Amino acid sequence: MKYILVILGCFYICSCKNNKAQLELEGFINKPFSNFIINKEYSDFKSFNWIDEPPLKLKGILLEYAEKKFAEVTVKEFKYVKRYNENRDWSLEDFKKEKIHSILIYKETNNGRVILFQGDE
Repeated sequence: MKYILVILGCFYICSCKNNKAQLELEGFINKPFSNFIINKEYSDFKSFNWIDEPPLKLKGILLEYAEKKFAEVTVKEFKYVKRYNENRDWSLEDFKKEKIHSILIYKETNNGRVILFQGDE
């Protein structure tokens, strides 16, 4: 009986941590991208690539972190960045001012993509 209570307690603690992380990430929706990347957990990205769908039309940014973890952040309405750019050389500084529409956090594994968080407005 003791073991069952310990196991249930562990599940509860893990659930609370996941809910806290999810609420924190949901708090970035409709906020400037700069708020997301100054957060301790998401500031240390190794590299980034622009997401342009259709080609040359900016949709968002893909951040790469250690251990094959990625964050895909999209914007719905652009106010500071000119969306269409033939050279694909959008300004990261201007993009930081744009409001986030959606966030997808995932990890690449040998068995495929594991989604850690997905949220939008």
